[in-house]
Amino acid sequence: PKPPGARSDLADRVKCDAGSHCTIERSVIQEVMANPTKLGGLRAFPSSGGFKLAGIRRGSLPHNIGLRNGDVLTEVGGKPLDSIDDALALLPLLRSASNVHVTLSRKGKPIMHEIEIV
Repeated sequence: PKPPGARSDLADRVKCDAGSHCTIERSVIQEVMANPTKLGGLRAFPSSGGFKLAGIRRGSLPHNIGLRNGDVLTEVGGKPLDSIDDALALLPLLRSASNVHVTLSRKGKPIMHEIEIV
């Protein structure tokens, strides 16, 4: 069997429609919280108005939910991401949330994603 976080494992546990809505099994979130390397190389750098994303690999959780290299993550759960402290404050939210709205900027255009955690 493939280890948790492998492509086929994520394909079974992360479902996204053609638009901006994804459903993720809570166990995936718990695994990532316990072992952030399961994000597959994702890096985030402070940028004006948020965090610029890099290192997103095909088949990884960030890729599967529609994030792309160069995106700037600006809000999560309606909370702006202006500092590292803002980003760290999201961890308790992600542990217990059932719906998370993510706003990002891609090539200057705002994009909203809704993530349902089941």
